[in-house]
Amino acid sequence: MTRTLGAQQVRCELTQTHGSPSLTAMSGSKDFSRIHVPLKRPEDVIPHLGSPSHWQPGRSAKLVADAWFSSNPMPASVASVLSTDPIFSRATVLDAFLERCVDIGDGGRPSQTDLMAIVRLETTIGVLAVEAKVDEPFGPTVDEWLAQSTVGGSGRQRRLTLLCALLGLDSDLVGKLRYQLIHRTASAIIEAGRYRVRIPLIVGTHSTRWWAPIPRDRGQSGA
Repeated sequence: MTRTLGAQQVRCELTQTHGSPSLTAMSGSKDFSRIHVPLKRPEDVIPHLGSPSHWQPGRSAKLVADAWFSSNPMPASVASVLSTDPIFSRATVLDAFLERCVDIGDGGRPSQTDLMAIVRLETTIGVLAVEAKVDEPFGPTVDEWLAQSTVGGSGRQRRLTLLCALLGLDSDLVGKLRYQLIHRTASAIIEAGRYRVRIPLIVGTHSTRWWAPIPRDRGQSGA
């Protein structure tokens, strides 16, 4: 199954993660706090943004926080997309985390997802990762990201190798894919492994009105 996310297509297999050694190693970082306090209002997320300048009217960081706070627990646009998925069609939110940081496991910067929710499914729980966009791009391609390194590309190449191994991709064939989509998808799988659940799902948007899931089948495709 392949569905289009804007101009980008990504395929991956999100399979059962019980007991995966690689996921177990990634989820055990002592640098990540597992103690959380609830956000009382959308503005409470500002200290957790990559930059306070991201908090602007009409931009994705503010829109996703406003949308989830105002709809509590789930925006209708997201629920509408999930209703088309046989596994997530009756998903209900248990907990949701804005600006969720996930340790990729290579000692580098975490992957910071706009919103990650733990949802109840019919017989288990699942992970729902949301990467919100208005008219922003999904950042550089893998080739561009590797070329941007100012201190040598060995660290980035190691991270790419790790991510591709997790996603079942050939690191030599992903140069035209958007790097952000690769590490965001990986972060959802890592969190699914940490929670011992089988099925993470990615939802992305290019506007406040259009949402589409990234599919769960193996393979890879260019942008």
